[in-house]
Amino acid sequence: MDEKYRGLEQLVQQKRQAQQLKNPPKKKDKIEQDIDNFIENDVDVDGYYDNEDSQEEEIKQQDDNQQQITQYMGQNKKKKQTGIKLSDDVNEVEQVIQQEKVEKVSVKQVVTNSDELYKAQFNEPLKPKQQIQEEDFDELFNFLEEQEKEKQQSIQKQQVKDMHQKLKPQHRQVELKLETPQVQFDQSKITQTQIVKGDRDIKDLIEEDQSILFYWIDIYEDQNRFPGSLFVFGKVKNKKLNVYDSCSLYFEDYYKKIYLSYENGKYSDQEIIQECQVVMRKYLELESKDYNYEFVEKQYAFEIADIPTTKQKYLEVSYTLKHKSTMPVRLESRIFRYALQSTQTLVEQFLIYNKIRGPCWLKIKTGKTLQSKDFSLKTQHQLQLPNNGFEVYQKELPLPSLKLLSFSLTLCKMDKDEQIIAISYTVQNNIDLNDAEIPEQMYHQILARMPNDAPLPPGYIKGQNKQVIDFDSEKQMLSQFLQNVEQIDPDALVGHDIQKRYLEQLFARITKLKVNEWNRMNRLQKKYTEQMPKQIFLRNKYVTIGRLIIDLWIQSTSMIKSNDYSITYLAKEYLNQDCKQLESDVTEKYTQNLGGYQTLLQLSQKEPKFTIQIMQKLNIISLTRQLTNICGNVWNRSLLNQRAERNEMLLMHEFYLKGFLLPDRMSKINLSEEERDHQIKEQEQKKTYGGGLVFEPKADIYTQYVLLLDFNSLYPSIIMEYNICFTTVQRDKINFEVDNTQLEEESTENKNQKPKKNKKKKDDINQEENNLDLQNEDFIGQVDPDADKGILPQIIEKLVEMRKQAKKDMSRSTGLMQKNYNIKQLAVKLVANSIYGCLGFSSSRFYAIGIASLITRKGREILIDSKNTVEKQNDVIYGDTDSMMICARQEKKLGEILQLGTQIAKEINKKYKKLVLAIDGVFHTLLLIKKKKYAGIKIDNLEDLIAGKAQEEVLKREVKGIDIVRREFCDISKKIQSYVLDILLETKNRDDIHANIIDLMQEIRQMFDGLKGDPNLDPKQLILQNKFLKYEIPISDFIIIKQLNKAPHEYADSLSLPHVQVAQRMVKQGRSSQSLAHHFIRYVICDDPSQKNISLRAYTVEELQDRNLSIDYNYYLSTQIFDPVVRLCKNVQVISISELSQILGLKSYQQKINLKSEFQDVQLEENQEDFLEHIKGFSFKCPICKENYEYSLFFDKQKLFLKQISCQTKNSLYSLENLKSISNQTKLQIKKDISNNYYKGYLKCKQGNTENISTNFCRKGICFGICCENKQGKKLVHLINEQTVNEQANLLTQFLNKILSEINKKEQSNKNKTINQIQEEKQFTQPFCIVKLNEILRKFKI
Repeated sequence: MDEKYRGLEQLVQQKRQAQQLKNPPKKKDKIEQDIDNFIENDVDVDGYYDNEDSQEEEIKQQDDNQQQITQYMGQNKKKKQTGIKLSDDVNEVEQVIQQEKVEKVSVKQVVTNSDELYKAQFNEPLKPKQQIQEEDFDELFNFLEEQEKEKQQSIQKQQVKDMHQKLKPQHRQVELKLETPQVQFDQSKITQTQIVKGDRDIKDLIEEDQSILFYWIDIYEDQNRFPGSLFVFGKVKNKKLNVYDSCSLYFEDYYKKIYLSYENGKYSDQEIIQECQVVMRKYLELESKDYNYEFVEKQYAFEIADIPTTKQKYLEVSYTLKHKSTMPVRLESRIFRYALQSTQTLVEQFLIYNKIRGPCWLKIKTGKTLQSKDFSLKTQHQLQLPNNGFEVYQKELPLPSLKLLSFSLTLCKMDKDEQIIAISYTVQNNIDLNDAEIPEQMYHQILARMPNDAPLPPGYIKGQNKQVIDFDSEKQMLSQFLQNVEQIDPDALVGHDIQKRYLEQLFARITKLKVNEWNRMNRLQKKYTEQMPKQIFLRNKYVTIGRLIIDLWIQSTSMIKSNDYSITYLAKEYLNQDCKQLESDVTEKYTQNLGGYQTLLQLSQKEPKFTIQIMQKLNIISLTRQLTNICGNVWNRSLLNQRAERNEMLLMHEFYLKGFLLPDRMSKINLSEEERDHQIKEQEQKKTYGGGLVFEPKADIYTQYVLLLDFNSLYPSIIMEYNICFTTVQRDKINFEVDNTQLEEESTENKNQKPKKNKKKKDDINQEENNLDLQNEDFIGQVDPDADKGILPQIIEKLVEMRKQAKKDMSRSTGLMQKNYNIKQLAVKLVANSIYGCLGFSSSRFYAIGIASLITRKGREILIDSKNTVEKQNDVIYGDTDSMMICARQEKKLGEILQLGTQIAKEINKKYKKLVLAIDGVFHTLLLIKKKKYAGIKIDNLEDLIAGKAQEEVLKREVKGIDIVRREFCDISKKIQSYVLDILLETKNRDDIHANIIDLMQEIRQMFDGLKGDPNLDPKQLILQNKFLKYEIPISDFIIIKQLNKAPHEYADSLSLPHVQVAQRMVKQGRSSQSLAHHFIRYVICDDPSQKNISLRAYTVEELQDRNLSIDYNYYLSTQIFDPVVRLCKNVQVISISELSQILGLKSYQQKINLKSEFQDVQLEENQEDFLEHIKGFSFKCPICKENYEYSLFFDKQKLFLKQISCQTKNSLYSLENLKSISNQTKLQIKKDISNNYYKGYLKCKQGNTENISTNFCRKGICFGICCENKQGKKLVHLINEQTVNEQANLLTQFLNKILSEINKKEQSNKNKTINQIQEEKQFTQPFCIVKLNEILRKFKI
């Protein structure tokens, strides 16, 4: 190298060093580089560079210096495609010169001669075209200085500077102008490198007709922060890059519509308009320029009584919401009475009036790029549209793909504070909206730190794992995660329990550590610093704007039936993968050494990946999208399982299309306190309308075929069959104006009468069948026979046709298309079957008690009529709402029973046009226990047998309502219940059933004695001898699982709830109380001598081992084993309860009852105080103080547990003789007083005084007494019915058992002697023998 060249080189180096000292270049962190690479991979850059002509045209439009850089970058990109790694900034120009200085290549040669540059990079010899002079280096230096100045003067050069400083791309800041009324774009100059880095040009979105196609996925309004504004988020197709970009639409002042009702024909148009101006000024403080109005014809069909149902004229007013005022529904005006639809939200009106049915393509006709506001939309494109600047695109287009980000948090409890020590997230591009198979290419990243910012474990090399980024503090880690979410810009956030757990935990830490970037997770951000909301609801709402929230926990609870919805269970069930969840109180152990820390990172990485895969397995995206498209609501609300809201939107869309006004929410209508109290009182009276009819089962074991017949979609079919709709049913409606005299009368009556609790009584089947008219209250509607076809029947018919078509298409398709059609038909079925629900849901805007009660009444009539038809030749052994179980009176073969079912269905279907009764299944063996509780062996391949595709039966056990399906019973309990069911269902001979159950109970007794430590019983030796229990029982089989329905501190009676006690200890150890809401608590009951209360003896398995406790096997024998077996066997009379208790070693059955267990029959947890009303007036004479004590005094009103029985006056315990005296008095009460009062058959007038009772029947059961002298004849009812006397006997029997138990204890201590006790079973379960009473009632229809 000659001296001249060396001197020039040193001169350049000195100048460069001086410049770098002034402006040192910033370096990217590793995570920033990873994010850059990931964003680059999201863009199909190869498709762009295929068009070299367009590249050359862009270069020609640039200035000379920019042409040089652009050409070099283009050649640079080509070399990247060949595998050569080159940098993308201007510095590479000098680097190439330094590498090729031997060849003495000039600057211009390197920049402009791409062929020579290509050869130079491959170390091929280049012939120098000229000698390098000092002027060349001056030229290079001047060129770089000019380039630096240009970077600071324009957006384009600013981006080049960002790349030079190795910062991440800010591609969303590109401003593009879109003119109105036609879509036109400013041809902004944008470099190829910018496109590679993620920047987008809006011109690449334009269709041939100068429109833009936009697929919307989410919509947002906030009348407090952005009054009158709407934000719509979605995807647009970038044609040049062949990708889908994120885009947002902004409507600055979207007008709201209301309809002012007035009496037609009474006022002139001028008067109406003038009054409208008065009303708008009075309630909204708006002038004429702020609203528009026009006269329209609409029809009203809903629950406000004084609005005409015929077609009327209304004044439609569209007004701005910028002033934040709200219009009340009821108006104080000279002309107008109501402002209808004023309770609707802006989002609802936007979707309904524009006929937008869920996520779909919108055609943007006119608009402009969003100008600077006090907020920013963090999407790749932002457009501002006028209110009418778009329409629904009717043609079919491929669905866009979504980008998902799934994340999980790893917490660590330190000093009663839960810190986040790891954030693991997985990003998946190009998720198919039809839930096609997800490709394996996922981007994984873990942000981690040590607890309390401690140093990393010895031996851990920072940066060795490329997927892990280590941080020094939690605040830095949280800030980086928020920044990454903003830059990745996912369309949906995915997580397991993300709503209640991860988002709350994340932002609780952000708030505590004062991280300023809390709003970077959403796509709508205020430009000034905004405080994070304190309310959890608002916080979750604000931080997820513009993104879908897919919560795997919420979706799995509604889509699958399971006792466990943890990610551990779901991963094992659907992926056959292990996914261990680490609780915050154990993670610290993993950070103490290198191996533990690496294990912690590996475990934290699994959950986000598995969550996305399980989501795809459950078809969550496709199913919720289909539901949203059918109903026309917001996708995010479907993802939250808002069924009522979904049905409301469907009905509002349909009624709007038919020209009807839409109902307002009754809860939001402005009422005075008196009016609201009156409305609440009326609704409470009507809430007890009859539901579905359930026949009393004929409890037994049926070893012959049992036929199950079912009405297909009973309630929707009833709506179509009887033309039931808001427009056809005549019913009582709501009248807001209440007569003051009526209010005064009601208040006087309330003072004179004690309040009666509104309790729905379950009459037996005879009363249901013969006294159905008694349930027909005034509020039940009646169908107008002359009415036109209603809207509801039309909606259901449309859904039925949609499902038929989907099934038809499914039968013709294969693979993914068949799967999509199956999801569609399931979605349609879900919607059709749930429409009835909003009619009887009091919080729904379509709540109509008259229509809902009419539908259920028709359902009861249909089921009773069908039962009567069947019982002419066969027996109906059970029926529930829309189904019947039929047993032939003579044993039949399978073919014969199917033929019988077909004949019955055909005969019943002749009576109806829309109702269809069909065979739903056949039970090979059936165990009927009680209402809603049965188990059976069902033929699983019945359809194949009927179609001739199979020859042999495939049997499968079906269980409903019994303890084996309840999660509060442990695994050992469920296994023993399963053994008992196998014995009952598979053993034909009752003697063999009895013998097998005895053998099983003896094995359980011996096994538990061995576990207790009996030296004569070795569990391992017992396993070899046992017939049923052939495995060693692990501790895990004793774990009880129960869910917290709310946070632990919100429970009032926590002492009686073991799982709450465990949760409260978890809170004391550092867990967040709110994070435990809806959490599943796992615990065992231990034998802790220091605690007598069972709830205080509940511990986790870890506590059991740490405290060296033992399991309370007596508790499990009595509560977890004895109880369920008794409930399975007691109604089929295969073994006595006393025999079971004796085999299991329980001293007596009654001693078990006295345990204050949380697991009681469900009926004992409902309306306990009402049950005690039945024994009011029954008392015994105290042997000590001679006072009369009512039996109800000794019952706990919350739960029917008996308190300690003692003398209340002198507060002394009863002796043995005293207890025997009370026992004799109680026996007389049961055998004499209760029975005699019932057998006498006292009757009373339904409207009269309880004092006017009689044993004589008036003519046709009608009362003509003084109480009804001035009224129409009122029917008589029983003073004491069969249900009441049974409940009286049951409660007094419990009391007597308590007394006998105390007697037993005292005699055991004195004489070591036992006595027989009355069992818990109801002594009066068989119907009372009333002399011809039922026949008389049936004859006179009383």
